[in-house]
Amino acid sequence: MTNTQKEEGTLNRSAEWQEAIPKLAVGYVRVSTPGQGDTGFSLDAQRAGIEAFSDHMGYTVLEVFEDVCSGVGAKSFNKRDGLRHAINLAAREDADLIIWDWDRLSRHAGFESDIRKYIPERERIICAKNGSTMREASRAAEFAHAEKVAKHISISTKEGMARRRAQGAVFGNPDILTSVQPLGAASWSNSADELVRQITDILRKLDSDPFDITHTQAADILNKKNLRTLHGKEWDKSRIRNPLKKARAILKEENEAEMRMNPGFGIF
Repeated sequence: MTNTQKEEGTLNRSAEWQEAIPKLAVGYVRVSTPGQGDTGFSLDAQRAGIEAFSDHMGYTVLEVFEDVCSGVGAKSFNKRDGLRHAINLAAREDADLIIWDWDRLSRHAGFESDIRKYIPERERIICAKNGSTMREASRAAEFAHAEKVAKHISISTKEGMARRRAQGAVFGNPDILTSVQPLGAASWSNSADELVRQITDILRKLDSDPFDITHTQAADILNKKNLRTLHGKEWDKSRIRNPLKKARAILKEENEAEMRMNPGFGIF
C-alpha cells in the first residue's frame, strides 16, 4: 500500500467517524401573546419548522422549549424561563440552539452579549428559516433592526389610539382585567387539563408500555380515537409533545402511589 493510499484511508475513516458522531440540537420557539397562535406564526408552526430543518440537517433534537412572552427590551432575556432552559441545556450538552426566525430569539439590540455568556460560539446559534448562524447574520445589526421595528409599531399604535380617543372612541371592555381575562384563562386551563386526563386514560388502556411509544405513535393512537387538540386539529409529533409529557407524569405518579401501598414497598 502506498503512502497516498494510506492517507486516503485515514481521511475516509476520519470522515466516517465524524458522520457517526450525532449532532445534538435544542429548539426554542416564542410568541408574544397566546393569541398569536392564530396568526400563522404559532408555537406549533415554529416547532414544525425547526424539526423539519433539524431532520434535514441530521440533528437529534433533545427538546424544544417555548415562551409566551415579549422579546422587546433589555429585560426580556431574564423574563423568559423557556429561553434560559434552552440555553442551559444546549450549553450543558454541547448542542446547537435552533430557532425558526431571528426575531423569535429577541428584538433587543444588546441581546447577543446576553446569550453569548452561555454559548460563546456564534456558529452554534442557528436560524432554521434562512439557514444562517449568528455570525453570518451579523446579529447586532439584525437585533437593532428588529428593535427599531418593534418601537415604531408601538409608537404608531399609541398615536393612533390617542387620535381615536380624542374623537370619543372607547377601547376595550372595562371588566376584562377583573373578570373576562381570568375567566378565559381559567376556562382554557380547565380544557387543557381535561384533554390531558383523556390522553392519560387512553395511555392507561394500551397493551404496550405508554413510556416506550414514540411521539408519532402516540399521535397516531389519539387520531384513531378521534381525539383532537384544543384547536380541533389532528395530532402530530410536535403537538403531542407537551400533553404526552404531562400524561406520562400522571401515570408515573399513579405507579409510584400504587407501589407505596404495597406492604413490601421499601423492604430489601
